[in-house]
Amino acid sequence: MLDRDCDTCHAASGRSPAYLNLSAGGAGLEPIGCVGCHGRAEDRGTNADCVDPGNPNPPCGDGVGLRQHHFNAGVTECDTCHLDAIPLNYTPVGEDVPPPYYFTPDPNHPTKPTDPCNPAGEENFFASVSG
Repeated sequence: MLDRDCDTCHAASGRSPAYLNLSAGGAGLEPIGCVGCHGRAEDRGTNADCVDPGNPNPPCGDGVGLRQHHFNAGVTECDTCHLDAIPLNYTPVGEDVPPPYYFTPDPNHPTKPTDPCNPAGEENFFASVSG
């Protein structure tokens, strides 16, 4: 999806583990890992979004929509540390707001998706075997 720019999702220390909000940063991309595609910068810096509310440095709140999606599906582990995982505690920005990595033109990643849906509208876009 990102033209095999592994540093977009992985930290400089190695390929495992992969962190939700930390990476080495791909060519021309913020070093924010998964939330670059699955988060919104507009949700950063709220009091309820960080594991350590005393240190609300970005991108700690970017994944709130994904956490709430999991909470609504019955996966509630995140809410023990992330209060924003509970939908009653925080309203994330709408899905009409694109994630940080969804910009064009991007000459470093010409095949990167910029629409979360496939051409037929289904949301099952996935990467190649090598990411």
